[in-house]
Amino acid sequence: MRKCLCFLALLLVPAASLFAAAPASLELVSLDGKAAFVIVVADDAIPAEKTAAKELKKYLDKITGASFTIKSETGSSASEPQIVVGAGQRAKEFLGSGFDWKQVGLDGIVLQSGNGWLVLAGDRPRGSLYAVYELLEGLGVRFWYPGATDVPTNPNLTLPEQNTVYTPPFSYRENFNSVTCAGIGGKPDEEYTTQLRENGHFNHQKDEWGGHYTIIGWCHTLPELLPIRTYFKQHPEWFSNPADGYKPFAAGADLPAFPHGYDGQIDFTAPGVAEEVAKNALERIRKDPKAGYISISQADGSNNFCTGEGEMAVVGQEGSHSGALIAFVNKVAEIIHKDYPNFRVETLAYQQSIEPPKTVRPGDNVLIRFAPLGADFGHPFESEGNKGVRDHMEKWSAVAPQLFLWNYVTNFSASLLPHPNWSGLAADLRYAAGHHVTGVFEQGNNYTNGVGDFAELRGWLLGKLLWNPNQDQSALTDQFLTGFYGPAAGPLMRQYLDLYENAYLASKKGLSTYNDDYSFMDIERMNQATKLFDQAAEAVKGDKALADRVARARVTLDLLWIYDYKRLKAEAKDGEFLGPADREKGSQEISATLKGYGVGQWGEGGSIDAALQRSLTR
Repeated sequence: MRKCLCFLALLLVPAASLFAAAPASLELVSLDGKAAFVIVVADDAIPAEKTAAKELKKYLDKITGASFTIKSETGSSASEPQIVVGAGQRAKEFLGSGFDWKQVGLDGIVLQSGNGWLVLAGDRPRGSLYAVYELLEGLGVRFWYPGATDVPTNPNLTLPEQNTVYTPPFSYRENFNSVTCAGIGGKPDEEYTTQLRENGHFNHQKDEWGGHYTIIGWCHTLPELLPIRTYFKQHPEWFSNPADGYKPFAAGADLPAFPHGYDGQIDFTAPGVAEEVAKNALERIRKDPKAGYISISQADGSNNFCTGEGEMAVVGQEGSHSGALIAFVNKVAEIIHKDYPNFRVETLAYQQSIEPPKTVRPGDNVLIRFAPLGADFGHPFESEGNKGVRDHMEKWSAVAPQLFLWNYVTNFSASLLPHPNWSGLAADLRYAAGHHVTGVFEQGNNYTNGVGDFAELRGWLLGKLLWNPNQDQSALTDQFLTGFYGPAAGPLMRQYLDLYENAYLASKKGLSTYNDDYSFMDIERMNQATKLFDQAAEAVKGDKALADRVARARVTLDLLWIYDYKRLKAEAKDGEFLGPADREKGSQEISATLKGYGVGQWGEGGSIDAALQRSLTR
């Protein structure tokens, strides 16, 4: 089912025209310091709504010093001052018949006040949780990072009038990092993930935190749905032969050894292959019928699509391997639709399938996940260097009934080093929202245990922008850096971020997800960056928590000194060089520091020690 979202839905939409006039404010605490309002949940409240009420009480208690009580609808009177949490009967009574719940889309929120009442509700299951966090952030609560939450003190708390109805442009929101996701090295924090309003496959919230979306198989599933060792003997023609230019295997062929694993794609046009994949997919769906999504997607790798006559004939007609892929996925999706009409079948527009077909169109229950791995991630999609990305996305936007974006926001080969991709984070999400993208997976740093290039800022910032990409990225960045590192160190951290970002932009180079060129950080800038961190450390030396945060952020710079030591030494000549006096000793020290942080990997692959040893030979 296609869900078209107007780009104006990015804005928090005032709902004043829908309601009777509300009072200017609500005094939540009485003159004697006691809670003047109760918190009310519906008698049929779902687990997430009960959690939302508990979260509201926890933070209102901390802010005011009072103790707020949670009551059920039947245990409370509609006439007493109250904050209603959840889309129950009491909320509907207060909002009245003039309120159209259809305007509250997926994960949408409602914050509406009236005479002696406030409703915090939204789309089930997560909307009420999000409404509570929206209110708390409006009161100054800041959820910077797990274990790093700022809560203001206000014993005379008065709420301003609330008139907000908002639906996020992306119903699916996920930032793949080691704090919010359960992936490689990931240990997700359910509460923090929910505070960031993320709900994706690897977020792993339980029902009390609103649950999350699941895509059965996640991605690159065809090797699992049609394993070559199971089917080769009977149907060798279903599989392409890497040793023969990826032409289909001949009848009666023997299964090769594939010492490094089989990397070929199946022949999407082979008779019977779609039916067999659908049969195996249905077995998986029956085990998890509530998931809602299943991935029927190509094997990973580039230039490995089948070159058989049937597939190449389609490629000739459609201009891309995506023509054969989408026709195949449509057949699988039609079979799945018969038993599971509401299930969505995901497939990738990726590598050789990134170009949309000329005439083949995805079926109504087919979801295209656009993954522009070859983009220049140092500049926004709308920059001239990303014209090809724009062309492909706009073509998919015109023909795909459902479109997600798989974006890349880290350096896979060196996730611990500076990655100057800041200029496109908000701009690319706004661009995606304006082209009918309704779900985003940001593949970030999920490899280094929360350590890396401003890992904490990146996680928080992307969570904010996935929820509302119309926010000012620069203002959000300043807010985080000052809040997380403190008012003395925060501006210095901003100077460091701007230093390396501007240096990169001045180089006028592209930025891949496997970048190994850090020449934009010359010796002058490296020395300047080191001085900024020295000043930041001095500014927070009396506060252990802030000092630890600054030291953790500095790891990225210290690693770059080791990584590019020879180049930087040559640039310094006999001038100022603020890197380690001894490269090997410095390498050992940074290795010990990283192990103390629980970091074992350099990036997507390879250990810290192996990467540092390679660095010593650069």
